[in-house]
Amino acid sequence: KVRAEKHLGDFAAQWLGTDAVVTAAKDPAKYPELTDPIRQAMMQEVRELFSHVVLDESQTIENFFNADYTFVNDTLAQYYGLVGANGSEFVQVSGGNERGGILTTGAFMTAYGNADEAAPIQRAAAVRERLLCQHIPPPPAGIVIDREAAEKELAQRWESGMMTNRERYAELTKAEYCQACHREIINPLGFGLEDFDTIG
Repeated sequence: KVRAEKHLGDFAAQWLGTDAVVTAAKDPAKYPELTDPIRQAMMQEVRELFSHVVLDESQTIENFFNADYTFVNDTLAQYYGLVGANGSEFVQVSGGNERGGILTTGAFMTAYGNADEAAPIQRAAAVRERLLCQHIPPPPAGIVIDREAAEKELAQRWESGMMTNRERYAELTKAEYCQACHREIINPLGFGLEDFDTIG
């Protein structure tokens, strides 16, 4: 069983790209609480959750996405503000109102986040491509230049707290040539995960 759990955990991490939590660049001045032990625990949480759902006959695969529980050790439990873990071993605990399923794991949120902010577009693309097996076409030619100019224009309002990250990305993607993908394919999924910052 131990070998099966390891292989299943490795499969899930490779499939979802969540091991990137260990090396994902984050601003250490802004997020000093994201320590190496936290990153390692987040990485293990995904493995524990997936192997549990697959190997426990009472579970269905839907629980990988919508479980009302997760797996944590004491370090990760404290980080998440959850109770029920008292040592280095990973145990199943209630996720409360915020944790449950792969999309609310710290590893997923951190792996698909920018250095200093949440990244709704990256998160939505990960859901579409890795979980739903859908391909998102590349943005139209020239959009990078337009977006860089728009980001500079919005930077002061966002940095001063006059607009949320969600409002900023809605503004950045409001052009009609962006909306073809962002209106229904990208933004609704990414914005639905904006309760979580870039360190989960």
